[in-house]
Amino acid sequence: MVSSLNVPDSGLHLTQRNVQLFEESNFIDAGTLYISEESLFWKGDTRTLAINYRQISVHAVSKDRSTFPHEHLLVMLDGFTLTNNNTEEDEDEEDDDDDPETKSCILRFVPDNPEDLSGMYTAMSDCQALNPDEQQVDSDFEGDDDDQEEDDGTNDSTNGHVGPGGDAPPFNNDEPMEDDQFNDP
Repeated sequence: MVSSLNVPDSGLHLTQRNVQLFEESNFIDAGTLYISEESLFWKGDTRTLAINYRQISVHAVSKDRSTFPHEHLLVMLDGFTLTNNNTEEDEDEEDDDDDPETKSCILRFVPDNPEDLSGMYTAMSDCQALNPDEQQVDSDFEGDDDDQEEDDGTNDSTNGHVGPGGDAPPFNNDEPMEDDQFNDP
């Protein structure tokens, strides 16, 4: 997970200063978020993190103040936690939790200006796309020869691919949703 402790000097897409870092709802540090092609890098007053994109299972802009008091870039990590809340009593049970796949955490990056969230999200989406999950890449190429269908000449939006239950595949758009997107005119 920690690839280096130096600020990225190449492939940098965004530098966002004055960002607060929270794990779940616990304040961790204040500092600068660097979004590079290789990693999500955090340099705070007391902590430095370099997070490999393959550790990130989800990232999103959260504007729901009923779950967290600030609008933020939410990043869910698999196999990683910043804090260790285990007590001595938990050590016997801890053996069952040694599998890194079972541990996860939610990091929240809160910029001073919420309007910066769109740029943070876009930079992160662009960089994460450059680092696909190896398992996903492998499964994308499995059986490609067997899945080829003859083109019947129709031009539909699903290119002839229909998901389970006859549903068209989901629309894939990395743009953040607008707050009033579903409001009636």
